[in-house]
This record gives sequence, C-alpha cells and structure tokens, in this order.
Amino acid sequence: MTQSTLAGGTGLEQAMRRLSTLDGVQITVGVQEPDGSGRKKVRDGPPSDDTLADVAYRNEYGIGVPARPWLRTALREYRTRWTRLAKPVPVAFRKRGEAAAELRLLAVAMVGDTKTTLLDYPWRENAKSTIAAKGSDQPLVDTGQLVQSQRAMVTVPGRAPEIIG
Repeated sequence: MTQSTLAGGTGLEQAMRRLSTLDGVQITVGVQEPDGSGRKKVRDGPPSDDTLADVAYRNEYGIGVPARPWLRTALREYRTRWTRLAKPVPVAFRKRGEAAAELRLLAVAMVGDTKTTLLDYPWRENAKSTIAAKGSDQPLVDTGQLVQSQRAMVTVPGRAPEIIG
C-alpha cells in the first residue's frame, strides 16, 4: 500500500476532494438584503412601489434611463485585483478547511470597488430635468441610498450567508 493510499486516496482523489470544498462558495455584490433578495423599499423621493433593487436594475441596464452599469464596469475594471485577492481562498481551504478571512477581504474589496465605480466613473450626464428635480448633477446619486446599500453576500455551503459592507 502506498503512502497516498494510506492518507485517504491517490493524489488526484485528494486534490479533487480539496477542490470540492469550494463547491457552492460564492460572493455576490450589489444591493443585498440578509436573505439575498435586495428587496428594500426606496425611502426618499416621490411615493412609489419601486424597491432599491428595481432602481438599481433599471440604472444598470438602462431601462427608461441611460445605462450606467456600475456593477459590470467594476467587474471589468477590477477583475485582475479580484482574481489576485481570490487566489488565497483555495489554499486556505486546503490548509485550514475554511477561508472566512480571505473571503471577507475579497468581499470588502469588491464592495469598495463597486462604490468607487458608482461614484467616480465618468457616466453620461443627467438630463437637465433630472438635475432640476434632484438638485444635483451627480449621476446615480440622489439620496445616497444606492451607494450606501452596496453589499457583498458571502455564501459557504452549510453556513448562514454573511452580508458584508
């Protein structure tokens, strides 16, 4: 019997078991609620049945307003950084059986980067009527609720999701 067999299988079998520990591990970024729905009523402005998730969706995809895809832009702009921050995750799972600290670090970076993109990207200007109605020419910012609601949800199988941001 070889040492790898005694240790719980062949090297390939052991590697496959280590990789399977990452099955279902996920980080989502955007407008998040503890249940992951993003269904939060818009507090300010005229009465509406819209949720903050509805407002975010319309702005991201340009439904009735110019598209200002801060989430997709953040992914494009920060992909290399996020990939670098994700590299220690499998190593931590292999060595410690969990990677909570590494996942949190990645989630915090993703939230910060999406907020930066939302606020600082050179978006198409607001219409004059929009500027007059809200008293500002800052695209995507009216009450500040959208930027303040950017969160990451870290999901690890067998654990409650963790909201960060």
